[in-house]
Amino acid sequence: MRINKLVLSALLASNLSLLANSLSNQSISSGSLIDAKVGIESVIKLDSSKLDKLILDVQKQKLYRNNKIKVHKVDIVLRKILPNNWVGYIFDIDLTANGRRFVAKDIVFTNGIEITSNIKSLRQGFDYKRLMHPTLDKRYYEKKFLIAGDENATHKMVVFSDPLCPICIDVIPSIINNIKYNPKNVALYYIHMPLKMHPAATTLVRASIVAKEQGIKNIDYKIYTAEFKNDFDAYREKDQNKVLQIFNKKFGTSLTIEQINTKELKKEEELGLYLSDEAFVNGTPTIFFDGEIDITRSKYLQYLK
Repeated sequence: MRINKLVLSALLASNLSLLANSLSNQSISSGSLIDAKVGIESVIKLDSSKLDKLILDVQKQKLYRNNKIKVHKVDIVLRKILPNNWVGYIFDIDLTANGRRFVAKDIVFTNGIEITSNIKSLRQGFDYKRLMHPTLDKRYYEKKFLIAGDENATHKMVVFSDPLCPICIDVIPSIINNIKYNPKNVALYYIHMPLKMHPAATTLVRASIVAKEQGIKNIDYKIYTAEFKNDFDAYREKDQNKVLQIFNKKFGTSLTIEQINTKELKKEEELGLYLSDEAFVNGTPTIFFDGEIDITRSKYLQYLK
């Protein structure tokens, strides 16, 4: 069977049971049981509610066997149809461990026969976990997030980015320029996501928002071409005054600490981080095209003239 050739035992995590017999003995397809003689049916055709319940039961069994934790609740927070007849699940697990209660996440994949905690594409070389993001909703397409292209463009692209992220510095300027010259085809929406590993990023993000409000043009582009690496260590610099002075010098502004530490800017920053969490984004740059994660960061190119 084609799918069985792709299912390698090495993919199975040590803490998950294969449970092949259990799964194959339950009626989880929309019609008859999956028949090995005719091949595995597409998981898209499976009765989703039955499959969800089955996977949730398997996850609970695994967790309840762990005597080191106390599980209070397990919920499916994302179900995603994936390539090659796989479905991915993300769980929120409310648990207590070492005297501390918190919510953890876990990911599993199933094709209706096997279950595994990790899959890597041998052909394309990417981890399927990178595909586990929800479809973006209208919250990500507010006009205030639009930095290039027409809001009525045929396609919409959302980027989560940090102005001190090295990869962001490499790719964001070209994305902005490409879309700027193809405004009817693609609209680009930008979500600020300053990473904790870059202490100065928050200062730069807030300063850029104020500068934009003051009429500084193309600040979303310029902040990525300013070469701050020549002025401070992105991973160590914590002096907000120093960073703001450098920003002012580069962009001809005269912003003050008070201007970038307002409640409104803090809420704007928190909104970006909230939207990042909602989209399960934990690194930059992360790009979505027409609502779906684009791990290639290049789908938009085929729609440029």
